[in-house]
Amino acid sequence: MEALATDNGAQCSGSDATACSSAADACSLTRVATADRQVLLRGALSVASKVLGLAILWWSAAVVVTLQIKEVLNEHGGIFPHTFLFTCLLNMAVVAWSLLLTGVLHLVKRFAAAPNNTPDRRSLQWQEAGFLLFLGVMQGLELGLANKSLSLVSVTLNRMIMACCVVFQLLTAICWRLEGITMLKWLAAGLLVFGGITENLPCTPHSSIFVATLCGPHDEVPNKSDSENTFSGWVFVVASVLISANRWALTQHIFQRFPTTSAVRNMTKMQTLPYISPGTTLVCLVLAGIFESDAFAQLQAAAWDLAVPMIVVSASITILTVCELLIVDLTAATVMVILSVVHNIPIMLGGVLINDDRVYRNQLLGFALCTVGATVYFAARMHDAPRPTMGLFKTGML
Repeated sequence: MEALATDNGAQCSGSDATACSSAADACSLTRVATADRQVLLRGALSVASKVLGLAILWWSAAVVVTLQIKEVLNEHGGIFPHTFLFTCLLNMAVVAWSLLLTGVLHLVKRFAAAPNNTPDRRSLQWQEAGFLLFLGVMQGLELGLANKSLSLVSVTLNRMIMACCVVFQLLTAICWRLEGITMLKWLAAGLLVFGGITENLPCTPHSSIFVATLCGPHDEVPNKSDSENTFSGWVFVVASVLISANRWALTQHIFQRFPTTSAVRNMTKMQTLPYISPGTTLVCLVLAGIFESDAFAQLQAAAWDLAVPMIVVSASITILTVCELLIVDLTAATVMVILSVVHNIPIMLGGVLINDDRVYRNQLLGFALCTVGATVYFAARMHDAPRPTMGLFKTGML
């Protein structure tokens, strides 16, 4: 009996040990899962904080660009009302700014690096340079088609079609296989499109009751361009949106899908601008020769008046372009487009504070819908697998 009791005791001790071992394994797995969740959360918060900082800097620069360009290109008393040639000159200045800032950052990194730490420099292949130049050509065509469409369709229609750019970008992301698209993201896109259309409603005394209710009290100033919509204008503005969507998709593909050993992946975003901007400059120069031939004769007379706006606007464009490239590199092209829709809000606030612009009910409603849509999209992106993040200098951002 004593021997049997001893055997039973041994069996009980063995069972307790197995149970304790299983419990320890379960606790270990729980700790690992918790640690993984914390790492993912820290990574998501790190990316979100970087994107937020970049977006604020981008939006601030965009306010300066919009208000300054409005003064320069104003057809009634503007300094130089020639869109294509002025854009061409701005991109030349952007190249100069990017080269200057790249040199400064190179010196800062050189002095900050250890004495024996030699940077790993890879030469840019001609195919990679060609991709960057093609991005600039696409940007020039996008700007040219969008600006030309304004003379063929009303500003209201132009902005309404531009508001649909989020849907085009989602479709492009599917075609390029850049990110997973869920129903929540489509809901966000719908809110953003509806918000963009609402804030650009043609509010006239002859509007329907529903539109008049959305618009609220408006100044009864008829839009003389409302009857000038043409099929060519539709084609131009839709082509501009399609080119924009594919340009951002190509940008994301270059910065995220090219081999990590490629030179373009190891360049700073500032270093890519001297390769991108010449393409935009060339296209705008050609468009200026076609549509603004008289602008070249007026350039010399307006040169001194253009000096200060050129410096301010080109520096701001350099900042916002780098911020755009960084946002695409950190997240996705769709995020970039959504933020570009939402960035109308700080531009509107800048116009109210500086130019005493009026804001109407439909614009406030549209901005609110865009904000909700952007929030829904970013909530949907929280379920996507995060990309590994590093410091700004290590990822070649600055």
